[in-house]
Amino acid sequence: IWQGLSDDNTAHVWGFDQFEFDNLRLSLDCVRRMTLSERGDAALVSRHLTYAIGQDICYGKWGEGSYTSGKPPGGYKCSVSGTKTCFEPGYWTGTTELFKVHRQIHGKPVQYCQCFVYSGVLTTIGRSLGIPTRTVTTFQSAHDTNADRSISKFYIIDNSTGIFTPTNIPDGYGHDSIWSFHVWNE
Repeated sequence: IWQGLSDDNTAHVWGFDQFEFDNLRLSLDCVRRMTLSERGDAALVSRHLTYAIGQDICYGKWGEGSYTSGKPPGGYKCSVSGTKTCFEPGYWTGTTELFKVHRQIHGKPVQYCQCFVYSGVLTTIGRSLGIPTRTVTTFQSAHDTNADRSISKFYIIDNSTGIFTPTNIPDGYGHDSIWSFHVWNE
């Protein structure tokens, strides 16, 4: 799974292990909320799987605070019975080990995941279920928070010097940004 900057990137090795029986069992569990007729629509199943991973398997965290202490809203305290149960997203190198922790903590979402972990897990689940799935990485990814199809930055111009100074984001706008990379699935 490719990560990094557009001019300096490397592969994060990931074991998909889509043929492991325990991975198939958990993959089948991800579609349990769907009716049999809904399971016949590959697009609907794919959308549901992204929901199920975020709801049931992985708890996301993006850079704020410690990854190995505390308890996030809806999550668990990181050291359960003295066993290490919280990891930085970069710790994970495969779906099998993540699913093992998921089972050890009695089916709660594993702490913590980010886009590349979600993508690795979704690739495993999709392939286990017979849906052709692959991980895709893009570099210099725009994050448009208010869907206006632009990356909005706000400045005040000093008329005497012509210098642009960043200003507060107006109400109704989010904090748009450019991510160094982003990973998702096809």
